[in-house]
Amino acid sequence: MSARFDIDLVTADDAVSAPPDYARYIRSIRAFPRSTGVGARALRVLTALRPGRSVLTSGTVSHELRAHVAEVARSTRYCAAIFDLNMIDALPRDVPRIYHAHNCEAMLLHRRAAVERFPERLGVALDARRVGRIEASSVREARLVVACSQDDVDDLARSVPRVRSSAVVVPNGVDIARYARARDGVPDERIALVSGSFDWRPNQLGLAWFCAEIVPRVSRLAGDRPFSIRVAGRMSAPYAETLAAMSAVSVERNPADMNDELARATVVVAPVIASSGTRLRILEAWAARRPVVTTHEGALGLEYAGDGDMVVRDRHDPDAFARALWAVLDDPQRARAIAAAAFERVLPFDWESVGAGLADRVEGALLTRG
Repeated sequence: MSARFDIDLVTADDAVSAPPDYARYIRSIRAFPRSTGVGARALRVLTALRPGRSVLTSGTVSHELRAHVAEVARSTRYCAAIFDLNMIDALPRDVPRIYHAHNCEAMLLHRRAAVERFPERLGVALDARRVGRIEASSVREARLVVACSQDDVDDLARSVPRVRSSAVVVPNGVDIARYARARDGVPDERIALVSGSFDWRPNQLGLAWFCAEIVPRVSRLAGDRPFSIRVAGRMSAPYAETLAAMSAVSVERNPADMNDELARATVVVAPVIASSGTRLRILEAWAARRPVVTTHEGALGLEYAGDGDMVVRDRHDPDAFARALWAVLDDPQRARAIAAAAFERVLPFDWESVGAGLADRVEGALLTRG
């Protein structure tokens, strides 16, 4: 992208400088931390109740962020603003829009509502309807809709059928070279790694299901053979303490680099029970040449060949899931065979080729539509 466009990046995050992986590619980055605390959460909910708003799209964009975007849009002639729904309140006027639908957000919320408990289920379902209207409007107004899988295009088409003609599939990607160290590592015996951002509610729900339904079953299958569950990712200190208190579970909170965790893992587990988009953690595991065991929800948007390159089981059959996981944990030869096939599967997802495809699509949309 940077070979064809100057890129100014604006985020609602705590970072003050660009991550080193891509700092050299962008012209500027500005980060505006979102407000936190009880007062900020209350204001977010109240704002979300207004017409045309939602919990998902409220509370992310600060006044300072909005003012910054308005100023740079006045001083710079941008050919496009690429956005997702979290940043919709900051969109400048009179700049062509490209909607980055890394999830079908409304469908993800509907699926999450189905697995939430009462009364949270009601609030999530209500927000799903509100988000659906905002998302449909974003799709209609965008010059281009970028989705990361055909499954996401199909989900978006449920509310805006014409998205099939305005959307392009540009898959999520991974820096394959970055995981060379993990590929060269010799895995420890019977370690199942669960990675992800565990400050995100859908991932917490999936991990809770895994710990409650799968880990005890694997323990029974293991008998006196040792195994461990390693949970690594972004999470709060109290959440990490709760996980660490569970039998057979160890925790690495906010690891700086997943290479070490992937290098020691026998298998990577993606216990997803509500999803949209595609799972970057699966692509990372494939790039690290580690076998993956997941649910049908976890495999959404990705192609796979039976159990040959990814083991997929129905989350409604926890016995089958546990047996499949243990079969890989307890058979190093099988784990290596699945991992080798998975590495071949990930090669087209390298960021360099994915980025070139995205640049082609963006450039084409802007040129052909004026």
